[in-house]
Amino acid sequence: MPAQPLLDRFAAARRIAELRLQADDNIREQHVVSRVVLKQWTDRTRCLHAVSVTDRTARVIARGPGGLGKIPSFVPRASRSAEERWAMTERHVPRLVRLCDTDAILDDPDAAATLRDLVALHLVRTRSFWRVHVQGFRHEREALRQRARTFPGYANDFQRRFGRPPRTDEDHDFYFEMVLAQRSDIDFHSGLTFRYSVERMFDRCRAWMADRQIQIVHPSSGEFLVGDAPVVLLDRRGRLEPGVGVTLGNASQILMPVTPQSLVAFGPTAKGEVAAHVVDELNTYQVRAAHTHVFVRPGSGLENFVRSTRFDSIAATA
Repeated sequence: MPAQPLLDRFAAARRIAELRLQADDNIREQHVVSRVVLKQWTDRTRCLHAVSVTDRTARVIARGPGGLGKIPSFVPRASRSAEERWAMTERHVPRLVRLCDTDAILDDPDAAATLRDLVALHLVRTRSFWRVHVQGFRHEREALRQRARTFPGYANDFQRRFGRPPRTDEDHDFYFEMVLAQRSDIDFHSGLTFRYSVERMFDRCRAWMADRQIQIVHPSSGEFLVGDAPVVLLDRRGRLEPGVGVTLGNASQILMPVTPQSLVAFGPTAKGEVAAHVVDELNTYQVRAAHTHVFVRPGSGLENFVRSTRFDSIAATA
């Protein structure tokens, strides 16, 4: 990740200062997979099945969507405003899924824009994005350390603060840690920087998708499942994030199932109805990308597919 341009850093600092005023206004229970999306996989009992991808022997959890797909305090600071922003999109999901199931969304630009918002918010609400955020912060912090001595007024400020000019590497390291990096470190460890990153990546993802045609894929037989990291990024070779490090900048396709019968795609992929082996391939992406659970419709028979796909593939590569 390249060092952040100076103007971008100033804009980030201004936005983080604004978010600092909201830092203590938080919602603890946060869905990383929208409850209204999970609802599409429920049966007549209003439950869906959650299958573990960390323990092959774990029992299948049968529960309503309100009790699944959550990470408490995933966005730890200023989360209420983020949740309110997501809610503006999530309230349109029932209409969006109807339009996807009939392909009518392809002729509705406003609904298509809202669908892009739905995909974008699910991209940023994942543990994978948290890891990317941490890696990016560490990279930028080190780049700032390397450039710090070239900043205008650097030596004068050191002299003003400590009564003498900097002389040694230890002086520079001390100045960086105690003066230049202190505020950004505090904001990073509190989670405020992550709150800003979520907002920034949400906008970047929307812009990426706006340049590409929406495509809706339906199974000719079988059905789709959905994982707790439902947005899958593929590179030009069809490889999957996060295993090979596909990021938005080098992604070729973005995929997300929105119902058992509809998957939305951006970038080159199949269109219309797809055969059973393609459904299996698309479901495999979901299973491989998931962090703790994959969700299936009760009665679909996909529970064993999740286990064999996740655990047998791991054993084969061990």
